[in-house]
Amino acid sequence: MKNWIKILLSFVVIIVYATMVSSSSKKKYSGKPAPITFKVSNYEYAPPTQSSVGSSDLKILLLEPRFNEKFKYADYRIFNDFSKFMAGELMSLLPRKAIL
Repeated sequence: MKNWIKILLSFVVIIVYATMVSSSSKKKYSGKPAPITFKVSNYEYAPPTQSSVGSSDLKILLLEPRFNEKFKYADYRIFNDFSKFMAGELMSLLPRKAIL
């Protein structure tokens, strides 16, 4: 009886081993992978037509932003700098876009 159990277990081990070997020995895919493509976005804007400066009859009123006196943090440097820099950025942007 013990011999039969040993023989049966041996067959089970052989079958498991043969299954592992046969599944690992299959041909692997060796084709070239597709190249990775990256899409580079372009955010530059060019108007469809170029007009001369002043031809659009556009009037712009620039205000320097300020915070209300009751604003709790109005005397903090970060808020003062923000309003100054915002006005400066607007002034530098308009000539670049040929508005002024």
